[in-house]
Amino acid sequence: MVQSKQNATVNTATQEKTVYTVKVKTAFHLPEKRRYVFNASVNGVHIEGLAVQEYTNKDGVDGSMICYPSRKGKDKEGNEKWYNTVWFPVSREMLDDIERQIGELLDK
Repeated sequence: MVQSKQNATVNTATQEKTVYTVKVKTAFHLPEKRRYVFNASVNGVHIEGLAVQEYTNKDGVDGSMICYPSRKGKDKEGNEKWYNTVWFPVSREMLDDIERQIGELLDK
């Protein structure tokens, strides 16, 4: 397991601060999909099936984002839609830390 940093978010309605700590437990790379799949503990809750997806935007700038586990369902009108089964806020700093942890695990 790799050491993690804490990330805090503030609820604007109540001004309460919530601290999130993410510890990446396992990870593997899918180079053909530009994706790193990982399992992590977020504030002590184990989450499987998270991913960091790399992408290139229309201006040619590379970036990455978190993909959460999801399930297929239907909205109120009966249209098929994907719903996240888990979610937590991710700042740029937290994403950088998750990518660092994944890199350290894969370099072992």
